[in-house]
Amino acid sequence: MARKFLYLIAGLTVAVLALMLALWFWSDDLTEMAFVPTTSFAEQQALPPETWENPSMWVARPGKKDDPSRWLPRGSRLPKPGSPWRCFSCIRRAT
Repeated sequence: MARKFLYLIAGLTVAVLALMLALWFWSDDLTEMAFVPTTSFAEQQALPPETWENPSMWVARPGKKDDPSRWLPRGSRLPKPGSPWRCFSCIRRAT
């Protein structure tokens, strides 16, 4: 069983080294393939301003029922307003 494990580790090591070698040789080509657009830019028409007044156009909005931006993990609670722990509200546990 230990021999199979060592063969697995050796195979993974060779695969990682081969990948690193391929990235070293073709890094510029792969970067260009990933980040350079292949189509020309086409400007789209802007939506009319009254479109944004429709609440269904918003994923999160103040006053919306079940606002996903107000989600907290189970067992946590919102700190008091003005509390310095406001930034860490997701990791604070309810007492």
